Amino acid sequence: MSRIIAAEDIVEGVCDALQYVSYFHPPDFIDALYDAWQKEESV
Repeated sequence: MSRIIAAEDIVEGVCDALQYVSYFHPPDFIDALYDAWQKEESV
């Protein structure tokens, strides 16, 4: 049985995850996450 995952479901999941991180992680973790994202070189 296969299930097709809609792009909207992925976007909603990522938004929910980022919202969770923003509430339950300290600011220095968020800053480090942002710095790592800035350094990422893959498309």
